[in-house]
Amino acid sequence: MSETREFVTVRAGGEVYSGWKEVQVAYGLNRAARSFTLTVSEGQLAPSGQSDLDPWVFRPGTAVEIRAGAGDRGTGDRGAGDLLVTGYVDDYSPSYDAHRHEVTVTGRSKAGDYVDSAAVIEGGYFENKTPAEIARDLDKFGIGIGAKVPGDPVPDFQIIQGETAFRAAERVCRQQGICLMGLADGSVELTNASEAGRQPGALLLGKNILAASGHISHAKRFSDHMVKGQGRAGHGDEALRVEGTAQDPAVGRYRPRVVIAETATDVATATRRAMIEAQRLAGLSTRASITAQSFRDDTGTVWQPNNLVFVDCPWLRIHGDMLIETVRLTQDGQGSRALLALVDPRAYDGKAPQKSKSDDAWTEMPE
Repeated sequence: MSETREFVTVRAGGEVYSGWKEVQVAYGLNRAARSFTLTVSEGQLAPSGQSDLDPWVFRPGTAVEIRAGAGDRGTGDRGAGDLLVTGYVDDYSPSYDAHRHEVTVTGRSKAGDYVDSAAVIEGGYFENKTPAEIARDLDKFGIGIGAKVPGDPVPDFQIIQGETAFRAAERVCRQQGICLMGLADGSVELTNASEAGRQPGALLLGKNILAASGHISHAKRFSDHMVKGQGRAGHGDEALRVEGTAQDPAVGRYRPRVVIAETATDVATATRRAMIEAQRLAGLSTRASITAQSFRDDTGTVWQPNNLVFVDCPWLRIHGDMLIETVRLTQDGQGSRALLALVDPRAYDGKAPQKSKSDDAWTEMPE
């Protein structure tokens, strides 16, 4: 696959701007808000083909929409291309020296308000609501909350005074293995690898992999996972001393871990949570990082998190499916590329990779 330079445009205030010296856009399965960084030199930025624009049009608080078109896509309509981010500028940072004048603009998708702002709910209490319902009730900002994995009803859930809307939603989602993933339109979707899609293309050494590294660790794996909590009602040990357990047989030494349930629980729920924790830490301990030579796979599709992708990289001893956890798109003087963080899908409550010929170290997981 030959390298394709993207045509990146940013819409703000009714105009569409191009000519960026450097662009970075980052997003992931475990990120509620997408982030972006734009760098421009003096006199470089142009609205619809014009020149000599003052970059101050991207002052903090400015609403922006970032798109990318491969090759000649977007050159006819400079606002065309695949949507990457819809959000706002957070920071405006000008700098200069004897050789250059530059401005760096950073920001996030609309979900940044959900991430930063306090959870404000009358009474601060939810009863028998799913994580999706709680997350939507916390959305006082109009970002939009979708749910491929809405979760099971939680008997009771109490907001902690001062915590943000995101922190409260993440806390109730975490116990059921659900992630809050930021989408390109600025909304958030509740999902996990049980709903993973399929990246149409593949990552192949000698074709579209520019660089790759792997990391296998037992530093954060534990032999025994114990989830402890209390039931919603009743008395005695069955209600007051609830405990669920799961083991990671790949850890040969006694290394216990205790997790306190965030809400009222029972033995079945605590046991399910313990297994989620065992698989999550095992999956996150077997990582790969691959730099691909384009924003897109070999079918022209932009790389997306929570997609399974086939990886053939003998040096890393990987030959099989991995889950795209995060994506960082970069375009600068070196061209266009994508940094992909990959994990075993079971790290996010997904299924075991199919027909994997990877080394056992990449697939050794608790069952």
